[in-house]
Amino acid sequence: MISQKLMAWNRIAAEQAEQNALRGISPRVLEHWRNPHNFGPMQGADAHAEATGDCGDSMGFWLQVRGERVERVHFITDGCMNSVACGSMAASLAEGRTLEEVADIDHRVILEALGGVADGDEHCATLAAGTLHLAVGDFFRQFATRARASN
Repeated sequence: MISQKLMAWNRIAAEQAEQNALRGISPRVLEHWRNPHNFGPMQGADAHAEATGDCGDSMGFWLQVRGERVERVHFITDGCMNSVACGSMAASLAEGRTLEEVADIDHRVILEALGGVADGDEHCATLAAGTLHLAVGDFFRQFATRARASN
């Protein structure tokens, strides 16, 4: 009987702790953290880049490009909730856009789309945007290499 009461109390305490920890976090951040869009490496990608932020979080992006349009985007991160949410939002924003439009996605665009992140964690959006831009750069480097090789 006592162990059942303790287990119930522990469950309630854990739920309350999670609610308190998540208070003030935008619904879009929670959505992208709990169900990240396009999470995981991509097989057959046309471009890939990885970077590590000043906070120590790492992120990687894979792109599949057809013509000048990014058809698919995948990402990974070993970072915090905000890193996951920013990577997920960056992937969502980039998919279906032209390479030029993807190059215009910066940290401000990601933060606005998420409705902001916790104070002090804005650098997660900078890491996501920067890594995405590195993947676009990787695509152009590979494209230039293939073009030189065919001449």
